[in-house]
Amino acid sequence: MLSYFAAIDAAAQMSAGASKVVTIRMPSLGNFGVATQVQLFFGFPRFISFPALQMDIDRVVGSDVAQNADNAAVADFRRAVGGQYSAHEHLIPEKLFTDPSNPAGPQAVSAVKALALAAGQGQRIYSLNAQNQAVHASAISQLAIDPAVKEEIANALAAGKSVTVHQASLSFAGFHGVGYIITDPETGRAPIK
Repeated sequence: MLSYFAAIDAAAQMSAGASKVVTIRMPSLGNFGVATQVQLFFGFPRFISFPALQMDIDRVVGSDVAQNADNAAVADFRRAVGGQYSAHEHLIPEKLFTDPSNPAGPQAVSAVKALALAAGQGQRIYSLNAQNQAVHASAISQLAIDPAVKEEIANALAAGKSVTVHQASLSFAGFHGVGYIITDPETGRAPIK
């Protein structure tokens, strides 16, 4: 976790200088651990395995102020670093656990990587927002993803948020799921998913 926060702090400071924004990361949190998988036999645990490592960034909060007091500059800065923050969720574990004898190393997945993988597979990428809300219901019904995620997306759109999501769940290097980004169009804040 320390590597993750050090990396995003460095990225934020570089982007802040270019954007003429002053940023200070406030108390933030996440966890990094081993994912477990339990196989049951007549309701009783029979085997347990540890198929993967898992990083989950629960909260990244920054205090961001534009040097010229322009709120649009702050929102643009947050959108720019949000993608970087997401990318570091897959880059840090990949770098930490790469074996020198196997340069390809392990693979990790973040929201931005899941969107890129889905696009590479030819999946449609939806960018849903207030300007295209007439297509929301149709687009959401076409998504072949977990119903709980569909509900979260529908609720976010109803609250005026913007959503980027790919068409169907994907499987990659032990990951099975969907990557999506929910953004507040006014502030540029985007919780990582």
